[in-house]
Amino acid sequence: MNCDWQDVRILDLGRVVTGRTPPGNAPDYYGDEVPFLTPSDMGSVRKVDHTARSLSSFGAQQLGRCLVPHGVGVSCIGWQMGKAVLIARPTITNQQINSVVINDEVADSLFVYYALRLRRSELFNFGSGGSRTPILNKRDFERLPFLLPPLHEQRAIASILGAFDDKIELNRRMNETLEELGRTIFRSWFVDFDPVRAKAEGKKPEGMDDETAALFPSRFVGAELGEIPEGWERLALAEASAELQRGIGPKYVVEGGVLVLNQKCVRDHRVHFQLGRRHDAAKGRSVKGRELQLGDVLVNSTGVGTLGRVAQITHLPEPAIVDSHLTVVRANQDSVLAIVLGVGLLQRESEIEALGEGSTGQTELSRKRLGELPFVVPAMPIQKRFESAVGPTRDRMDLAERESGTLAALRDLLLPKLISGELRIPEAEKHAEACL
Repeated sequence: MNCDWQDVRILDLGRVVTGRTPPGNAPDYYGDEVPFLTPSDMGSVRKVDHTARSLSSFGAQQLGRCLVPHGVGVSCIGWQMGKAVLIARPTITNQQINSVVINDEVADSLFVYYALRLRRSELFNFGSGGSRTPILNKRDFERLPFLLPPLHEQRAIASILGAFDDKIELNRRMNETLEELGRTIFRSWFVDFDPVRAKAEGKKPEGMDDETAALFPSRFVGAELGEIPEGWERLALAEASAELQRGIGPKYVVEGGVLVLNQKCVRDHRVHFQLGRRHDAAKGRSVKGRELQLGDVLVNSTGVGTLGRVAQITHLPEPAIVDSHLTVVRANQDSVLAIVLGVGLLQRESEIEALGEGSTGQTELSRKRLGELPFVVPAMPIQKRFESAVGPTRDRMDLAERESGTLAALRDLLLPKLISGELRIPEAEKHAEACL
């Protein structure tokens, strides 16, 4: 650390604001004017683009003392404590979040975000002592020690780390666009049956070459369960899959063992391998026959708010299994291609969630109920044409996802060294330039 770095407190960086939740019986507080940020919105992103709820102008006015014009929000109550997020536009948070409205003449908001992000475990441990519910109140939060470089160094550090997240964010947005492209084709071909309807009316399917159009029938069959294109099948998911397998109850270890994916690993239609834990197969259940394969679809089968989330395995950084909160759906390639199964299930998360049974506190989806989900299976030549149309975009998405994982790992390697002053800025810039 350089001698011109200062030991300060959070309070010295700006004004700390604790949020507040509107009264439960006041629907006029809610609207679409001002974001209302809660810990569940924060996820693993640097900046939240969308919140589950927003406030009306009236609600924002009533809670005006809690308005955060810009700065950094930190979750300070509960088991998500220590999460940090950059607040870039006027926002009101709930009472579980303390926010620092940064004094721009003293500190750089992005630097403060990275410094607090690094300290999540420390903040959690600080707030959990002796309490069933971890809590870090405003007064204690304000007094947290903070190592502060000169402003120009803060901005340089933030710029280096931010460049990694900028590229990761660019990859994320590209993947969202590519995923929506695949979903749009799937809906048109296999849900709305646009090519079949066009041919039934004597028209050429819009935006489709003759060779592909020739694969689609020109009429529908069936009536009882709803019409489907001639030559296609309506099967239960269990019939369209080679296997529906629930995960195991793992024997967790800190190091070694096999990677175990859990419900936290399935979000945003992606598999977050870095959030998995480790299972000791020598002391717990055997993993033989349970290893995940490329193309497997993971369905979150427990919980409230998370049940029904779907993601497909498009790459495997190492051998892995799933725990009992997830169900693995594996395609029978003689009946339905993995890409058709995966994209099809990604479209139906709300339907899958509705199949859950149980109390409002704990909902569960059995393999039987999931296996009964109806699935329209197109003729195999059309499935293969879908694979050739959408497969390359999925490959690009997978490549971008892996690149983002590599960038995130390097960012996380540089982060503590830069924030502590161990690594000098010129050296860090060389690392960044070599990767970006």
